[in-house]
Amino acid sequence: MKILSSGTVVMVAALISSGCATPLAPGAAGVRILRDSSAVNGCVEVGKLAPSATTPGYAEADARNLTVGYGGNTLLVTDQIIGSLVIGVAYWCPQN
Repeated sequence: MKILSSGTVVMVAALISSGCATPLAPGAAGVRILRDSSAVNGCVEVGKLAPSATTPGYAEADARNLTVGYGGNTLLVTDQIIGSLVIGVAYWCPQN
C-alpha cells in the first residue's frame, strides 16, 4: 500500500477546490449583499433565491450571479446555512 505525503494531499485538495469555484457573471461583483431588510426600502423585488430539494442554498458567487440574472443589483440575505450557503431575495435598487 502506497502512502501519500501530506504535501501531496494538500496540493490535490487545492487543485480540486480551485476547479469548483464559480466564475462571476458580468456585473455580479457589483451586487450589494445586505442583511437589513430596511435597506431595501424603495427597491423592487426581482426574484427569490429559495432552497429546494437539490439546492439547500447558494454559495455567494452563485447568489450574486442569480441576482444579476434576475435583473437585480442587490441581494437581501434572509438566511444563511452552514455559514456560507445563502437564501435571499434579489432586488433592483435605484441608488446602487
